Amino acid sequence: MAEEKNTVSRGSRSCLRWVAVVCSLILVLGIVRAGVLLGEEPVQTQTDIVLSLDEGWTLTDASGEQTEVSAGAEVAVSGASAVLTRTLPAGWRSGTSLSFYSYGQAIRVLLNGEEIYSINCSPLAKTLLVSGLNCVELPLGEEDAELCLEIPAEEDGTVTVPSVSIESVHSQNRRVLQEEGFTVFIVVLLGLMGCWILIEAVVTALGGQLDRKLLPLLLFVGDSILWALTDSQLYLFLGMQIELAAYVCYAAFLAMPVSVLWLTLYMTDHARPVRLLLYAAEINLALETLLSAFGILPLQNGVFVTHAIIFASIAVCLPLLRRRMKKSREYWEKWYFYAFLLFGIFVLLSMLAYWLQGSRLYRVVLLLGLIAFYSLNLYMILRNFWETQGRQRQTEIRMELFRELSIKDTLTELPNRRAYEEELERLHAEAEKHPKAMLIMLDVNGLKKVNDSFGHASGDELLIKAAQCLRETFAEEGFVSRIGGDEFIVLLPEPRFRFPVYQSMLADRAAEIGASLRSALSFASGCSLLTDENGAVRSVESWEREADQEMYENKRRMHAVREN
Repeated sequence: MAEEKNTVSRGSRSCLRWVAVVCSLILVLGIVRAGVLLGEEPVQTQTDIVLSLDEGWTLTDASGEQTEVSAGAEVAVSGASAVLTRTLPAGWRSGTSLSFYSYGQAIRVLLNGEEIYSINCSPLAKTLLVSGLNCVELPLGEEDAELCLEIPAEEDGTVTVPSVSIESVHSQNRRVLQEEGFTVFIVVLLGLMGCWILIEAVVTALGGQLDRKLLPLLLFVGDSILWALTDSQLYLFLGMQIELAAYVCYAAFLAMPVSVLWLTLYMTDHARPVRLLLYAAEINLALETLLSAFGILPLQNGVFVTHAIIFASIAVCLPLLRRRMKKSREYWEKWYFYAFLLFGIFVLLSMLAYWLQGSRLYRVVLLLGLIAFYSLNLYMILRNFWETQGRQRQTEIRMELFRELSIKDTLTELPNRRAYEEELERLHAEAEKHPKAMLIMLDVNGLKKVNDSFGHASGDELLIKAAQCLRETFAEEGFVSRIGGDEFIVLLPEPRFRFPVYQSMLADRAAEIGASLRSALSFASGCSLLTDENGAVRSVESWEREADQEMYENKRRMHAVREN
């Protein structure tokens, strides 16, 4: 059963390696396709139309006053909202979409007075400054249409005119990929790393030795990918609206300390300070996610608490990991310390960028920190993976060697009694396939006399020659084994001749091989068939007993002949 389990495990590992290779190729092809898409020039065709609507807008406020405006303009208005209006020419095909950036504004889109899209961003989405790219599919228009964007005024009584364009899905995807090329590159790298980590987790699980450190690391990779996608325009490829993307982005950000601390907890043997920080991060994740959903907790306060937990985690975990690295000689603990140190530096730099500059530079710095952290961890995982595979292969080779030694007679290099019993059981179990199977039991004549007269070295030489004689006579037809002392057994699943013919062949061969020996080489032999005269299958004991009895009867007759 152990051998069968190892075979299944090797097959599974081989299959999973191919899965990893295929996943990697798919991601690489995705990068190539994205590069081709980025390099293509926009084509003004009926199926890929790009039309900028930055000019020609008319702004109407609550007082009814109309003003000609263009994209990006900030206009003071009276009332709580204003309406941007312009005419769309006829002939837009279905599949084109209206794209505009809202940046947290609650905007309604109307076509010929009918609402076709609306968004009402919460304070969370607005404060996070999620990309704000909105895409609205346009119906097929046969006539000119009036496009209206109803925009609420800011607290200072101004309205910002958004940038609006009409484009196909193809050109929209190309523009998003061009603007988010760095994020796409990071996400693809994280995806490749995640594939290899998942493969390693599955392989170790199949081998019965699941590395628990891989689970939080895999969670961290997935969480980072989700955060990178929702914190950029790439959330459109997930089919999300701005409100949901902002909420998921914030939740993914809150979950980062949890997964990192969970991983560090395993690396520090469940150190108490790390466990307390993990509890704090989990409570923070649950409370802030719930409170932000209802708009109770201001975003700045939530970010400050999360950053404080991250800072405390770095300050507490680094000394613990350094102390553990000095005590242990395991290379993976050394590499994890350096990975955590590098990640901590990038995280601190990103937090400084967030609080001091008030810009989104923190996002780029944090992404670089994630790549550095995952790269070192991936190196550690792959190195551990291949070293483990090498050790397992060496163990399998040693086990095969031990098994071979355990079933082989060291003097004659024939299979021993253990191998014979396994082969006998197998042949008996397949009696329907081999009803004429023959068991021949043999005993070397005169071994004791040779040992007494010429020494045990001559006796060993006699046994080696006897094994050579049996191997050359029967090896092509069946199984030859030395079961102990001067006793040998031959199993013939499909004998070609009757037993007397084999006796004659063996005697001739023994005479040739034994010519160089001090004593003649001869055998006493007995035979038994697997089935009796009635065709019934004998038991293993009966099969052996009959051959043994016939061999001793033959030996007695040969001894009587020599005495006479």
